[in-house]
Amino acid sequence: MTIETIQAICHRLPGVTEDMKLGEHLCFNVGGKTFLFTYPDGVPPSASFKVPAEAIHCPL
Repeated sequence: MTIETIQAICHRLPGVTEDMKLGEHLCFNVGGKTFLFTYPDGVPPSASFKVPAEAIHCPL
């Protein structure tokens, strides 16, 4: 997946904005809250989603 594809998907969501954080991470936000961090200069580019702890189901 390319950064351009990620941007296209994210901008389909209502109220999404993007900005650069920490100098090199393209981030996507809604209402001032970041939900997706990307590293567009990586090969391949990477993306990390921020989710609430209760949304993660990890058996111990």
